[in-house]
Amino acid sequence: GLFQNQDRMFIAMMAKISPGELLEYFSETAFQLKHGQLMRLPGSHFSDPVTYPKNLSIIGTMDKPISTWVDSDLLPQTTILPCSPINFSSSQILKESLNQLSLQKTLLKSFIRTPQQAFKKLLMVTNNLSHAVLPLLQVTRILRKELSLDAGNFLGEGVIYLANSWSHSGNGLFSKDPQKNLLFALDLAISQSLFLPCSSKISHSENLQKKLYKILGNKFPNSSAYLYQISK
Repeated sequence: GLFQNQDRMFIAMMAKISPGELLEYFSETAFQLKHGQLMRLPGSHFSDPVTYPKNLSIIGTMDKPISTWVDSDLLPQTTILPCSPINFSSSQILKESLNQLSLQKTLLKSFIRTPQQAFKKLLMVTNNLSHAVLPLLQVTRILRKELSLDAGNFLGEGVIYLANSWSHSGNGLFSKDPQKNLLFALDLAISQSLFLPCSSKISHSENLQKKLYKILGNKFPNSSAYLYQISK
């Protein structure tokens, strides 16, 4: 959260965590992050709220099917990537993969931080910018109209999220198929960059929910599921 660190990305990776710890630490933290700040952690209560830094990402893997674990506070703020186990035919292949420094540099260069960079990247990887960002624009337009707020910042965050869904060389991070990767990335960008910041206001407007459902249709299941959750 320090000023000199605002342009740096920090990643915390969990080596091993039990279901109990998952509920105790992460669910409680996720509940507080709806307000963008922390007041307490297990065993600690802060005298003043602590703003959660936007440049900190927590990454973990699960060795059990997600269907066996449901948490209404944590799931809406979690990006879930289905991954298949990697089988290395020999230790030499693993060693070579760990030594690919050029790949690491490419990964760092692909991290987009501004809407200007994001639009440029999207134009390069999709060849049809208007098609790529249309769902984001439609949702943003409705949120701005119905909630009387400036959703421009949310749109910028969504576009940045979308641009980071491709590697520097243009490979999709969620799917090898360009169209599937775009749809999956749009789904996550809508739910996390547009719906999440406005979740409280969306939950109090059935008319707004109906309009959003109409845009989502059956193309964006994660966004629809999140919308259903906050409307209950």
